[in-house]
Amino acid sequence: ENIEEEKNEEKNKEKTNENTNSREVLYTADNGETYSIIGRLSIPILNIEYPILSSSSTALLKISLNRYWGAYPNEVGNMVVVGHNYKNNKFFSNLPKIQIGDVVKITDTRGQTLDYSVYDTSVIDPYDNSCTSQLTDGQTEITLITCYYEKGSTHATKRFVAKAKAY
Repeated sequence: ENIEEEKNEEKNKEKTNENTNSREVLYTADNGETYSIIGRLSIPILNIEYPILSSSSTALLKISLNRYWGAYPNEVGNMVVVGHNYKNNKFFSNLPKIQIGDVVKITDTRGQTLDYSVYDTSVIDPYDNSCTSQLTDGQTEITLITCYYEKGSTHATKRFVAKAKAY
């Protein structure tokens, strides 16, 4: 069961966990599993909206978007968020359709929402991690990464990257 169904917030419980960083909240899904969330990502033009889990693993990528590396939501630095491209409109399946200037919204656990403007998109090799650099010259940035299927391919051999800055 995916957190995608979490969009109906009345059915779900979020609570602050006093034992973790205040930048994280615990989320209990309908199936009883508990996850640590650091915020929500929304790309209105692509109809993408999901929680961002606090860490990343193969198992967590099946649940929702994951913080892979870097800053926390809406903090100076480069927060790198990864998500699966299942080619079925879930998670980051539509991310390769994003355009320069499109808006990405990040809401942190304190309820603060910042708007980010996409300034770069690229297709990279899967082991190219240069886009995860934390050298942002004091800017608040996000990097979104998903699998990329080259035309006609049934396997994702590349990665699609979108970079955005807060404004």
